[in-house]
Amino acid sequence: MKNWSSLVLFSLILAACSSSKSTSTTNTPIYHPKQTQEEKTPPVATVPETPAKEKEVEEVVPVKKDVVSKGSYNIAVLLPFMTDKIPLNYTPYQIDVNVDLSPEMTQSLDFYMGLKMAADDFRNKSNKINIFILDDANADYQTKKLLSERPFPDIDVIVSGSTNRISKEILKYSTEKNIPVFSPFTTEISQTAENFYAALPGVSHQTEQLFVKIQHLYPEAHIQIIQDNNDDSSAIIVKSIERFLKNELNVKPEIIRNTQSIVNENGETISFFQPTATNIVFIASDKESFVKSTLAKLYGSPFPPYILGLPSWSGFRGLENEAQPNPSIYIPTIQLATKTKAEKEGFSSRFAEDYQMEENSNVYMGYDLMNFIMTTADKGRLSDVTTSVQLGLKPYYYNFDFIPVSNQNGIQFFTNSQVGVLKYEKGKFNIVKL
Repeated sequence: MKNWSSLVLFSLILAACSSSKSTSTTNTPIYHPKQTQEEKTPPVATVPETPAKEKEVEEVVPVKKDVVSKGSYNIAVLLPFMTDKIPLNYTPYQIDVNVDLSPEMTQSLDFYMGLKMAADDFRNKSNKINIFILDDANADYQTKKLLSERPFPDIDVIVSGSTNRISKEILKYSTEKNIPVFSPFTTEISQTAENFYAALPGVSHQTEQLFVKIQHLYPEAHIQIIQDNNDDSSAIIVKSIERFLKNELNVKPEIIRNTQSIVNENGETISFFQPTATNIVFIASDKESFVKSTLAKLYGSPFPPYILGLPSWSGFRGLENEAQPNPSIYIPTIQLATKTKAEKEGFSSRFAEDYQMEENSNVYMGYDLMNFIMTTADKGRLSDVTTSVQLGLKPYYYNFDFIPVSNQNGIQFFTNSQVGVLKYEKGKFNIVKL
């Protein structure tokens, strides 16, 4: 394995995946400003000669809601690439084993690989898109610095946000300039930002959509929610889902916070269900041990319930037993691929050849989200963000259809509403239509 410590290139370079066919996205560098506190003036970036098409938009004001279409669009991707640690021509198998890859860095770099593949493919369809890759180092001061330099303010779309974090500087800038911000990994925000689009729906939203689908099939079902008293996150989910059921579906669920009551004093499993033929039980826990122990108690019921769980259950196995060999267990999923098996295999083969690794959900997010954004911009639809279906897209993993999330003051932000359902069958979860 090569020692990349002497080849870490974080010199002041800024480049776009431009419309020029001579520019390869495979070698697209990431811009990483110097972080010295003593510098008195912003660093001067070494910029490749700007192609004629880019010069046309050099002084263009950011896209407004009344703009339908224009000659070209600039997309800025700000993520924590940490280019002071990772070489710009990053390939996973080449990384020095001594480099500590944080979850945020790994997530960003995987997204970057998917992005590059999407940009390469899109260049065959249109030459209107320029992509600028910027390293925000996961710090607000770095983000603020980037927003004051080229390619800003000539940016039409921003892609930014790691897991559960989006820079306030980004949200402030997007509001002032009236441009959309798409986040691949930040599922929700606490402040109001009507230009913010969460590509990854949060666990609560996914679970809510699952309840909508199941409750529509069984409107008279008795709903019970089981909480893990030893898990704070379980309590948060229970509170959120209970509020959703009451406010949106006009359903008052029964909350069970002590599952020990399911077992009598002789240690025998007893039913705690109402005497109805249909029961829906939601186990609000990510802990496999808690889920399995609770399922064992539920299986003793004379009326086998429809069991709802969380997305994390997709990795669980052995959820059935002799008392219930075919349990009706459903969980939400954001995997809504529409590509054929041959197309998926082609992507996997191509990715493995380029990066010597298997693709993952972050890579697919990079490909599907960037393809969605580029197509939306190319069709002049940024002012009224459309859907994957309306754009005629066939994603590998993620579909997009953004709906508003509101608070007492109105729209707070937008989230992706595309949620599917997985059912536990023959020892694993498979996608089903309800």
